[in-house]
Amino acid sequence: MQIILMQYHIRFHGVESLKDKNQRVARLVKFLGGHSDVAASETELREELDHSILSVLVVAPNRKLLDQRKQQLEVALNDRLDAEILDLQQQFL
Repeated sequence: MQIILMQYHIRFHGVESLKDKNQRVARLVKFLGGHSDVAASETELREELDHSILSVLVVAPNRKLLDQRKQQLEVALNDRLDAEILDLQQQFL
């Protein structure tokens, strides 16, 4: 079993309130968490208006499938994200 934890530091554009930011984050978490091999949550900077740390955990039976899934999620995240990814930290568990 292979597991990776990815932490995205995200800057949102055009956020006018924490409620707006929370709605955007909730949509991302719901989309990412809609897959049985993925768990997602906003883990840091919850009170920041335009920044967030989104943690995504991916599980796969082997490294090849893990890498494929990670790439699929990154493409999907970039397509859905109305924000800028400032940093990505990755840790294999």
